[in-house]
Amino acid sequence: METVALAANQIVTMFIIIVLAIICYKTGLISDSGNKTLSNILMYLINPCIIFCSYQKEFNERLVKGLLISFLLAFAAHAIAMLAAQFCIRGNNVDVVNERMAVIYSNCSFLAIPLVTRIYGLEGVFYLTAYITLFNILIWTHGVLFMGGKECRREALTALRSPAILSVFAGLVCYFLKIRLPDFLMRPLESIGTMNTPVAMMIAGVCIAQVDVRKTLWKWRIYLVCFLRLLFVPFCLILVAKPFLGSGMVCGVSVVAAASPVATMCMIFAIRFDKDSRYASELFAISTLLSLGTIPLVLLVLEVWPVF
Repeated sequence: METVALAANQIVTMFIIIVLAIICYKTGLISDSGNKTLSNILMYLINPCIIFCSYQKEFNERLVKGLLISFLLAFAAHAIAMLAAQFCIRGNNVDVVNERMAVIYSNCSFLAIPLVTRIYGLEGVFYLTAYITLFNILIWTHGVLFMGGKECRREALTALRSPAILSVFAGLVCYFLKIRLPDFLMRPLESIGTMNTPVAMMIAGVCIAQVDVRKTLWKWRIYLVCFLRLLFVPFCLILVAKPFLGSGMVCGVSVVAAASPVATMCMIFAIRFDKDSRYASELFAISTLLSLGTIPLVLLVLEVWPVF
């Protein structure tokens, strides 16, 4: 139950920051361009720093085994999500593309990193990098082709150049070669990493502030997407993983990533490929708000679900 309590405590912190961000946007303290700048800082600087720092530890076979298991769980989670999106999200209208992307891709970086850091520490982030790596590879290949079509094949090659992937590769090289940065370099990187929670939640808050939540709440298909993204996928992952792993750190980290709301990249891709970016923003906003309640629920199920 300690894990659930830590998650709930962190959720309260994140919710307060989101509310403050909404106020800042409504009062003009943060603009759309300012939020874009914050997003770039988070994507290109803060997240890579915290990912890299998670690998700055002594080599341990147990950690390597856990990382490999995390890759398998990440693959399982994305496979479950793709099947759910294919069979549960039906129709021929343009919204289906946004909805399927929303079901498949979670906010495993922006939202999961601060949660995992609070609950499991940097060792948890170490395991989370497996999920983030697979997420980036899939969204820059499958995601680009799914939203942009075959003519975007070249753009899909940018997967290997994304900051998150590069930071994972750099971290793994240093980890396996036992390269440790001196303290005077690690301290600023770690300090930058601590900015993750406030900056990520400020970005989420500004995005939510731009959505008419009252009108959006009447769109029933959003609840179907949120159910699949926030509950169905993580519950299925629990059924698959817990009989073998219990409710330990590796399983818990993967479940948090799988239970995270719709990925910010879904909004970015909707803009990039001329889809309905407003609807993508609505999916992001409602799923983020609902996740503040569903993530502790999912972790509670992980803790109490019996292993047969």
